[in-house]
Amino acid sequence: MHWRTKAKAHSQWKTRAILGERLLRGRRPARPWQRVKATAVLYPRQLMDDDNAVARLKWCLDLLVERGIIVNDKRPHLTLTGIPDQRLGSKPTRIELTLEVAK
Repeated sequence: MHWRTKAKAHSQWKTRAILGERLLRGRRPARPWQRVKATAVLYPRQLMDDDNAVARLKWCLDLLVERGIIVNDKRPHLTLTGIPDQRLGSKPTRIELTLEVAK
């Protein structure tokens, strides 16, 4: 994909995510969370390789950092609990991301 096309798609996705208040269902922490565990379920049109399933989380995790919900998406601040589950047959395609604040 051409970089400009990808950048436009990324920008449109971020706008929909922010305006739709899909982040934390409208709840935001007073300060960014220092350490979280993330679990994801993908609802794709077709199954993908595990490495692609993990890569699909990049925009979501980057947006959580950008919006001040988590401190950073690198270890030790963020730990993925495993490769995301994939469930076919559901529309619309989406990612359900669950964050657990580590103590």
